[in-house]
Amino acid sequence: MNIIGINTASKSYPIFIEENVIESFIASFNKKKILVVTDSNISLLYPSLLSRLKNMGAIIHVMPFGERSKNAEELNKIYSTLLTNNFNRSSTLVALGGGVIGDITGYAAATFMRGISLVQIPTTLLAMVDSSIGGKVAINHLLGKNMIGVFKQPDAVYIDPNFLKTLPKEERHCGMAEIVKHAIIKNEHYFSFLEKHYDSIINLEKNTLLIETIIESCKIKKQVVEEDEYEDGIRAILNYGHTLGHALETATNYDYYKHGQAVAYGMMFAGHLSKHFMGLSGEDLIRQNKLLKKIQKPPIPEFLSIEQVESTMMKDKKNSDLKLNKKKTNPCQFVLIEKIGLAHPKTISIELNKSSNGFNSLLRQFLKENGARNLV
Repeated sequence: MNIIGINTASKSYPIFIEENVIESFIASFNKKKILVVTDSNISLLYPSLLSRLKNMGAIIHVMPFGERSKNAEELNKIYSTLLTNNFNRSSTLVALGGGVIGDITGYAAATFMRGISLVQIPTTLLAMVDSSIGGKVAINHLLGKNMIGVFKQPDAVYIDPNFLKTLPKEERHCGMAEIVKHAIIKNEHYFSFLEKHYDSIINLEKNTLLIETIIESCKIKKQVVEEDEYEDGIRAILNYGHTLGHALETATNYDYYKHGQAVAYGMMFAGHLSKHFMGLSGEDLIRQNKLLKKIQKPPIPEFLSIEQVESTMMKDKKNSDLKLNKKKTNPCQFVLIEKIGLAHPKTISIELNKSSNGFNSLLRQFLKENGARNLV
């Protein structure tokens, strides 16, 4: 079995990566009260697994599938299930699903009775390599994605690649967006590996290749999280592509883009900003975008205006500590790359709706090239 140890200031925990590792989790089942939070898709795809867990004493809480369920209303339903079934501080919450399930379950575990144990069992590629690791958990608000959240490290993460056999190819592409992000911000050699093997990985052609990819991305996430658990510095580079990505998700009410699709657009735009503001070479920009264009994603909707995108970016939590500068322009924090494998946080001042500003011109051009039409 492949085991990666995460060692942060607040907690150390293992990531177990292997086919059928879910059996190891079941074997470790003890008499503590366990609530398994999952979604309607998982309940349809894996009824026998949920039945086994239920027969062993776990209580199953099923949420509606999708990003729009990551909200305060669904969170309160989890609390109600915990309270109705007399869960206590020695109980455990298990997140069985993708990033939405991991985030909302993690938030519930962090806040119920001021904190109970959490186990992450990610079932999507994106959750396996990113959201299940590192302790960032949150729910969404209508005005912004992940605006209400805390840090809650899990007690363990079980990554079973067999779950990916029932994952739609579109969802596998979303996971590849975060995998490509890891390579762009931290490891040029890994990026070259992905350039060579992207199609084989996305098509699940070789389990050994898939597991190797998952392990490498988990190692990059481990390195960054251990150095900066609470995102006071270097961990911000994991937000590459997320400033515009989150804005696109929020502006389309969380029902148009999947997270990986929006982040892929965000990385393409961050690449253009990197060339303009950081001197990224044209060759590296072409390499990045060629790989990112493999990620299946819908066009930016025609109805989306530049005003919507800009105003949503201004509400991003990464900008909360930034202040207006003397020219009364709005500071916005992006992660940009100097070259493939080397990323830095960068604050860019923008003037809302001023096409003469360098940032705004780039944003307007990018949105237009990718489908938006309401840019007046």
